[in-house]
Amino acid sequence: MQPVRLEGVWEFPVTNFIDRPPAGRRPLHVCAASLGEFRTALEHAAANQWFAVVIVLHSFEFVRVQRLASGKLPTPQRLVAARFEKLCAYLAANADRFETCHFADLNASAIPDTSQAEVAVSWLGRTAGRQVQQLVSRLY
Repeated sequence: MQPVRLEGVWEFPVTNFIDRPPAGRRPLHVCAASLGEFRTALEHAAANQWFAVVIVLHSFEFVRVQRLASGKLPTPQRLVAARFEKLCAYLAANADRFETCHFADLNASAIPDTSQAEVAVSWLGRTAGRQVQQLVSRLY
């Protein structure tokens, strides 16, 4: 899933990977993928010389806002925050291979018009690990 120019506008799809099981696609979303799954997708992108990897993050995912409905104060999502910090550390440690930027920082003339790239595939151990993390995150 690489940038595609459509009628003069660049579309940058959210990067995803194939989950095992159920072999569906999962977005590279900070609250929806484990650090191992992020690494798998990033390493796949680097090995295949992708131009871009798009990661999704919403700031409200760092707190349990659903608690507001019951009159309780929101609490932090510690595991999501820790995952994000580890992802940032991984990208910083590999800055020679992965450049991070905002869309506003891109030079449109440098974006290659590529065909659809092959998607990374995760494995059952990473999927199970993420599911355990998500379960623990509800309690911690």
